[in-house]
Amino acid sequence: MTAARLRSLDVARCIAIVMMVLAHVRDGLISTEGNAHWLARLHDWTRGLTAPLFFIVSGWAFAAATVPRWPSFQVWGPGLRARTERIVTLFVVGKLLTLPWWHPGFPVDVPADVWVPFTASGVLECIALAMAVAHGLALLKLTPRTFAAVMLALTVAAVGLAAPVQAATAGWPLLLRGPFNTDGAGGGFALFPNGGYFWLGVAVGALWVTKPWSSATTLGLGAAAKLVALAVGGGGALFLSRGGWALLLLGALQLAVPAGAAMPKVELVARRAFTFYVVHMVALWGVPFVPGLVFLVQKSFSVFGVLGATAAILGGTAAALLAVDRWSPERGAAAVTR
Repeated sequence: MTAARLRSLDVARCIAIVMMVLAHVRDGLISTEGNAHWLARLHDWTRGLTAPLFFIVSGWAFAAATVPRWPSFQVWGPGLRARTERIVTLFVVGKLLTLPWWHPGFPVDVPADVWVPFTASGVLECIALAMAVAHGLALLKLTPRTFAAVMLALTVAAVGLAAPVQAATAGWPLLLRGPFNTDGAGGGFALFPNGGYFWLGVAVGALWVTKPWSSATTLGLGAAAKLVALAVGGGGALFLSRGGWALLLLGALQLAVPAGAAMPKVELVARRAFTFYVVHMVALWGVPFVPGLVFLVQKSFSVFGVLGATAAILGGTAAALLAVDRWSPERGAAAVTR
């Protein structure tokens, strides 16, 4: 397996980054009039795909980076240390980004409802926890196919147990309940069921690593998920439908992106999704004593203002990353391979 065979995943992650930033900029800045624009209504049709695509791609990439190097991840050493640091960083930064520093009473005189986003599980925390679970199971030294089967079973459990877990943790303190709380906050990502998208990506990726397949197989998996979604109800149907759309997009990208294409800039940008997440959150919400756009302009942007702000954040971040890579190729390479 070579890095070139993962180019379609890099392109998919870049698409997910654009969708993520656009959604958050719109939520924070668009006016009531702008939200009624036909372009905003069109955007509503794609929003449900953003997180599933990002999670599935992340899971697939996790499997592609882990399965071929089982031994280095199953004993304490550079590989396992870097993975542990990554998981901890994702979780801690995710929490820091939701601190209500902007409240005038922060940190000692903040109403309980203002703390809710901090106690909930966001994108970064959910990915960190899902990755920790996947890597914990990888330590059992299972064969890649058995590992994929376990990940698939965990995906089913994530969907089927979402409601029971929500009920079972109802009496827990909010901070402990956060990773399992599906109604904790707008934009929250509870491990059950959202971690299932990551584990689905791990399962598919682990199978693909053992025997890479063509775009037709990925398209077939996506179509099968959509068909099964029609036959089941409740949260399972929604999960399968969105997961199916993500797999269909991945299959289309596998078909469109040449396997051996040299795309170093796309790869660099894709591997720095974490940087894009942090930068756009800071741009929107600011940092202590420096308010972000949400507080400076509030909900006053038109659709085209939202598109412009999204382009500026994405373009500025990408330009900075590429400049760092040009200045220090070794640092850029490290960002890609980690």
